[in-house]
Amino acid sequence: MRYKTKILMVDDDENILSGYKRTLRSRFTVITANSADEGIEKIKSDKPFAVVISDFKMPGKNGIEFLTIAREMIPETTRMLLTGYADLQTAIDSVNKVNIFRLITKPCESEDLIKIIDQGVEQYQLVISEKELLQKTFRGSIKLMVDMLAAVNPIVFSQSARLRELADKIAKRMKLTNLWEVEIGALLSQIGCVTLPNDILNKKYSGKKLSTDENNLFRTHPSIAESILKNIPRLEKVSRIISFQLDDYKESSYQKLDGSELELMTAGLLLRVIVDFDFLVISEKSFTSAFQQLLKRRYFYHPEVIKALEAELVGLESGFILRTVKSRDINMGTKLADDIFDVDGTKLLSKGVEMSPLLKLRITNYVSMHRIDENIRIFERVDK
Repeated sequence: MRYKTKILMVDDDENILSGYKRTLRSRFTVITANSADEGIEKIKSDKPFAVVISDFKMPGKNGIEFLTIAREMIPETTRMLLTGYADLQTAIDSVNKVNIFRLITKPCESEDLIKIIDQGVEQYQLVISEKELLQKTFRGSIKLMVDMLAAVNPIVFSQSARLRELADKIAKRMKLTNLWEVEIGALLSQIGCVTLPNDILNKKYSGKKLSTDENNLFRTHPSIAESILKNIPRLEKVSRIISFQLDDYKESSYQKLDGSELELMTAGLLLRVIVDFDFLVISEKSFTSAFQQLLKRRYFYHPEVIKALEAELVGLESGFILRTVKSRDINMGTKLADDIFDVDGTKLLSKGVEMSPLLKLRITNYVSMHRIDENIRIFERVDK
């Protein structure tokens, strides 16, 4: 079956929306919304869209206001505005605010509308193709630069490949949307180290403890990296991510963030965890031991990153995440993350067993008798 391009039509008149569906459904997958607010919800739940078309005159937010928001949410999507002749000049005056691809006057014949939407789809495909090409070229250029730096200073930049791979896996587990920025941030996270003395770097990357002065100097490298990268086109956000890589997680401050700043801080806190983990692996010579050391100072780290890292280390199937819950809150179908022993050391249940009503009852009974801890670690599916 041929895939149909998905478009979003927004109009406060249900009859007009029904007409659009009848006219366009043989050629496109048509999603409709009868208000700007509903259109915003459709973007959140059903994106991506190749084309978004909105009526200009609607109660509440008008078409320009809606498309302004849509531009922030789905910048690659082609945006069009439908308007009656009486509102034409007002609409024209507002068009530049939203970078609208096409202004469509009503009434518009079905054949003309289809042609216009086809042009919008072509524009969308062009933007997406150029973006993919740029990102692939950009990644390749960054990788080449890192490889060259690795040849000059292999101790520092051999870490980059490990960080890149782990960052990508954890970002996907956390369902982050800025994957390429996380990837490039991991690759370039240590670039500020090029300014530091080799003897400090050799100590750090061989797992030896730095003196206070040496550690203070080493901790300047993220801000150095930010100053190097922030003026390079397309690396502005990456430089911000790198600048956060030594920051502690502070829940009260983190919860106040939203939008792009929240996205960048989350990526930076992801870097914080994996960089510390990598240095612990160097000194501990064991993933398990390194992770145990990481857990001893877990309050410095973003808890969701820690959960995703542990899920990755135990080889958990994608789509699951590690959680700690009260025994009464265990859902059916989840899997135990640990063997469960009673106070006498007798194994009651094995790691990986899938929870059933009978097994949950057994756990609950042992908890009620204070024979096991009520906090149980489980693997829970998140992509339902």
